[in-house]
Amino acid sequence: MRPQLQRAWRRTSTAFALVALLLASAVVVTASTATAADTVYRAINLNGPALTVGGVAFEAGTTAPNVTAGPYSFCNQGVPLIPATDTATATMLRCSAFGYGATPAQVSMTAIPNGTYKVSLYTWEDNASQTFNVAMNGTTVATNVVSGAAG
Repeated sequence: MRPQLQRAWRRTSTAFALVALLLASAVVVTASTATAADTVYRAINLNGPALTVGGVAFEAGTTAPNVTAGPYSFCNQGVPLIPATDTATATMLRCSAFGYGATPAQVSMTAIPNGTYKVSLYTWEDNASQTFNVAMNGTTVATNVVSGAAG
């Protein structure tokens, strides 16, 4: 049985993504049961270093086992964020995986134990606002998500 995935909104959208012109910075997978609080199974800083954001330890995206992201990557710590944020969050957001046009962004995580998971995707826009859909395990889970203004 494959893991069951539930939508969870944290920041802009959810997912292991099929996205157009989106910069995806981090994926957080949390496991939960009806009687227990959410616990983080894995948090990946896509294309960025290992760090802690909001009390959650993120693995380095370039070396995280069983994780692929792309097809393109971007890392520029000089990009201004609006509004400004703490150093760790800014570092995470400014390194990302992205895609565009016929080559959408995709994130894949394998070897996930059976269970129910909430999946969160932190996103940011460094250019013009984009509208995109998000798919997980081949099923669209969010449509017409707007990336917002640059920053």
